[in-house]
Amino acid sequence: MPPFTFSAAYASEAARTLHELARLGELDRTGTSAPAVIHDLRWVTLAMRQVVDQLAFAHTDPGLPASLRREALATADELHQAGTVLDDLASHLDAAEDAADQVTAIDTGPARQWVSVANLHGDQAAQARHLLDNDGVEQAAVFLAQWDRGADTDEEATARRRTRPQLPLAAGDRPVAIDAYTIVANPSAGQIAMYRLVDDVPSMALLHAHDHLTPAQNSTEPPTREGRRARPEARHTPSSAHTRSWFDPPATAGTSSGRGPAL
Repeated sequence: MPPFTFSAAYASEAARTLHELARLGELDRTGTSAPAVIHDLRWVTLAMRQVVDQLAFAHTDPGLPASLRREALATADELHQAGTVLDDLASHLDAAEDAADQVTAIDTGPARQWVSVANLHGDQAAQARHLLDNDGVEQAAVFLAQWDRGADTDEEATARRRTRPQLPLAAGDRPVAIDAYTIVANPSAGQIAMYRLVDDVPSMALLHAHDHLTPAQNSTEPPTREGRRARPEARHTPSSAHTRSWFDPPATAGTSSGRGPAL
């Protein structure tokens, strides 16, 4: 049997997820969820484009046996053609999302905006990416969520006009969603960031994981994040000099490479 690889497992999981989405049948065509679904599908397309490029490059390896060289180059050529189609698909999905936004423009509910929870470089980014690659997206989310100050993060981003209706994605970015968060890693740039929608609150499971993996540093440590989550009014109370949010900035030794909200 062929050896197990993480890349194959991730591809299989992505295929199962998309298959399940398609199996659900008719989606809400004019509801507020339609633009979000289209937006996420565009992310999937961008991620597929990157995977296709990586596979195409792998099949141009000059170290391949001569007997396989012709078939490998043919594979790479077909993958390049597929990448071109995916570029076109991403462009159409982008236009479809804009059009779908117009369909829901009559909605009187508040517009959802993204805020930057963390944007790391250097050693801390390397640690977060190591967790993402080796321990899974949940462990990376728990680590990055240390920079989320809840209502304070939302209020600061709003006051400084650093919220955005869409995530800022660049070439090489690898987005992955978990719980209330979206992690965007860029290995080539040595960078990793995490975002969430304004007023979104992590689940109890993630809050519990954060409490379990981040012990209190001293006797002045505020109540656990679960306790804060159980009192929603604390999530929306304007911050003051004596108010702490349900996530506290991490206490780290040495120079910190992390930055707060930085869209």
